[in-house]
Amino acid sequence: MLDDAPAADVLTRARGFGAPSFRLGPFLVGPDGSLCPSEGASQPGLRVRWRDRTVRACIDGGAAGGQGALMLEAVIGRVPSTAAAGAAEPHGREQAFGLLHALPAHVPESWQVRLLPDHQIGLAAPQALPMPALAADLLAGVTAFLPRLDPYLEVLDAADAGLSGRAAAFGADGTAKIWPG
Repeated sequence: MLDDAPAADVLTRARGFGAPSFRLGPFLVGPDGSLCPSEGASQPGLRVRWRDRTVRACIDGGAAGGQGALMLEAVIGRVPSTAAAGAAEPHGREQAFGLLHALPAHVPESWQVRLLPDHQIGLAAPQALPMPALAADLLAGVTAFLPRLDPYLEVLDAADAGLSGRAAAFGADGTAKIWPG
């Protein structure tokens, strides 16, 4: 049991979590394996690499016994910058923005397509998550999301509009890491 985290213990008991057994990155882990965000952790989760892209799964926790949300986010591409070498050809940017504009009509209604300030293209998919969540719930959500993401990555890769998200990924290939990190 964690004796050095009295504030976290009060937080987790208030959520119906019980006394935490140990800390794992941004999570407190209960005796039954349930996860609770540790004090000060903002949207804890994990990240994985899928087809050379980073996919992040963040927990937005609700009260124990209630519904939380698992936000699955992927950087699926990047619009070519005008500062990049060879960007004098406007066709590549036009094609990229055309694909970006058309993509929301083809993804599930609950998914969000975002153009981030650095011209990365993000895809976010919220999913209900029972709270407190087990590690298996988090992994099951990620595992179910990855094959659903594949067709959109196939289209972007096939379009070859300079949108490849492969250069925009965080971390080394073949790594899984607790988020944030």
